[in-house]
Amino acid sequence: MKKTLGILAVAFAAIVMTVTMIGCSDTSALQSDIDRLTDIVADLTDTVADLTEDNENLTDKVNSLNVFTSDKAEYSEHETMTVYFRNQPVLKIRLSFDNADGTPLWGRSFNFTVYITSLCTDIYDESIISTASLVWNQGSCVRKPASSYIIKQNVEKKAGGYFTETDEAYEKGTWFDLVICVPGTPFELARFKNVSHTK
Repeated sequence: MKKTLGILAVAFAAIVMTVTMIGCSDTSALQSDIDRLTDIVADLTDTVADLTEDNENLTDKVNSLNVFTSDKAEYSEHETMTVYFRNQPVLKIRLSFDNADGTPLWGRSFNFTVYITSLCTDIYDESIISTASLVWNQGSCVRKPASSYIIKQNVEKKAGGYFTETDEAYEKGTWFDLVICVPGTPFELARFKNVSHTK
């Protein structure tokens, strides 16, 4: 019995030592993993900081390239939009109410007319309104290309056109915004809100 208990005691001691060694080994491995993960997190934190700085620099560059602005994002249909280039006013755009229907938008194809004044140089109307779009509560459509006419400096010029694919707008639209884009791009600069129309 004593011999058996002795063997059991030795076996127990061996098991305890093995478990302890395994525990120590596991703790050491765990600490090593924690240290490695801490280094990875530190590297990732540095990478995120670098990316954030790069993003801020890129945003600054984009903002410096996007030199066209307007004094506000939304205009009523009776206001005049002023467009700036690097803080210099270069264009004035207003809606026209002098068509046969007396509204800025009219007809099934949604014709539109604006008056443009170039404040700095002669310019073609297509460079300003070629990418204009019509937005309504159900969707949007783009302006159909048209012939381009020159606008003399400081002389208000009538311009316009009509929009393509307006059947849905004609049938379902209840309000319409005329969107003026950054010259030469499809990106919105500002819009005339809730423009009067005659269908």
